[in-house]
Amino acid sequence: MSNNSEYKIIDNILYSYDEKTLLKAPNATIGDIIIKNSTEKIAGWSFNQCGINSVLIGENVKDIGDRAFQDCSNLNTVIIDSANITKSLTRYFSCGWILCNSSINSIYIRSDITEIGSYITDNYNIVGTDKEGYVKYVKK
Repeated sequence: MSNNSEYKIIDNILYSYDEKTLLKAPNATIGDIIIKNSTEKIAGWSFNQCGINSVLIGENVKDIGDRAFQDCSNLNTVIIDSANITKSLTRYFSCGWILCNSSINSIYIRSDITEIGSYITDNYNIVGTDKEGYVKYVKK
């Protein structure tokens, strides 16, 4: 698929043309992923069954669709720069459950973000940091 007026492919990941919505990564996607700062939404099922190890969620992401990281069994680390996402990760928000419930052992949250959702505080312990500018949470 080539770029057109509706879609754009960046680093083999499908985005809306304006780059505000990450739509889909191929199932064969592996390694570390950086969600672009221009991205505001990660669509549901977008990383379903990918082999990614870590993901950095940019500061402008406001919404993560249902089951966006479903069955990402290699996903061990999530780095969150978005205050909107950290405060919305609650036990009642399905994105929080899917994002954090699996093999994710470490979550890094930018240190200037103070509002942390209950899913993280209930299921992860603060252990300080080993990454400058972030607080590290490790699964209980």
